[in-house]
Amino acid sequence: MDSLTFIHISDTHIGEQPGYTHRGFQPYERLKRLVADIQRLPCIPDFIVHTGDVCGDKDHHATPKHYELAKPLLESLPGPVYYLVGNHDCKESLYSTLQSGPYSTIYETETELAYEFNIRGFSCISLHSSITSERAGKVCVQQLEILEQYLLSCSNQCCIFLHHPPISLGSPWMDQHMLLADGIKLCSLLERFRDRILGVFFGHIHQGIHFSRGGISYFSSPGTIFQFSTSQVDTQPVLEQQSHIGYSVIRVRDGQVQVNTRIVPDSQLTVSTI
Repeated sequence: MDSLTFIHISDTHIGEQPGYTHRGFQPYERLKRLVADIQRLPCIPDFIVHTGDVCGDKDHHATPKHYELAKPLLESLPGPVYYLVGNHDCKESLYSTLQSGPYSTIYETETELAYEFNIRGFSCISLHSSITSERAGKVCVQQLEILEQYLLSCSNQCCIFLHHPPISLGSPWMDQHMLLADGIKLCSLLERFRDRILGVFFGHIHQGIHFSRGGISYFSSPGTIFQFSTSQVDTQPVLEQQSHIGYSVIRVRDGQVQVNTRIVPDSQLTVSTI
């Protein structure tokens, strides 16, 4: 059976200047260290997927200037890179500035893009879930209909990518502000094709977690810039006591999915320094 190795990164939040600081963290420097760590890995991934919030800071929606700053670093990553639009991103600026791997568009509007690509016998579907400047997300009815038709006609094993978590995380503030609206509709659709869905991969929550529902596995990658807490008592955003630079290395072998969370050495920054 074919095998697949890819890297999942998310929420790099690059600003307009290298020295931009957010909550005490410098996104540009942390992305630089992330890229260097990926370059040191012993294997070249089949692809890298960035599940959104590539750029955009706390005061400004992403502009071409943000992406021009990120471009040299992101384009030095090994293998093709696929990008999703996060709620801080600008679709037009992102795709006109950064070189993405080859894909086929399955749905597009002025602000939204969903696409699919095939690598080594596996199908990958990127859904658009972001609403500009809104924390909560939505996958429109048209995308769900297109996804259903795609899965009905596709016999390959599939990976699904989107920016937002589709179901409850058990954290009060995240469940109120960060979820995919009507995510249960997406989950119910995917469960009909559980024999072909290898996993659903998302970002947005700045935290690496894994959970299952209805025979489908869901994985998020830790945010590059910092990690949010997912505690059951959080009613507002809280940073992890120690936030590191992290990403996920995913290996698919014989129908099994192995997700390794990679922590960049000596990258922890404690909240007390913020």
